[in-house]
Amino acid sequence: MHPPRPPSFNHGVTSALWGFGLGAFIWIGLISVEIVSRLSCLIFGITGGVLIFFLVLLFGQEESLALRRRKAKR
Repeated sequence: MHPPRPPSFNHGVTSALWGFGLGAFIWIGLISVEIVSRLSCLIFGITGGVLIFFLVLLFGQEESLALRRRKAKR
């Protein structure tokens, strides 16, 4: 009997989670430091989250080392 595999998530969902999480981190961090107004904190957090989403979506998916070795052997 094989152990169950962990669930597989679409790369877009993973990218959205990274964008939301780090955007919220930027927003909360700027609010706590009080460098700019709360509205500016929100704008920076949303902008950072969207940029992080697209960067992870475009450049975040990488082949594992095991897959590259298998392809090289063929």
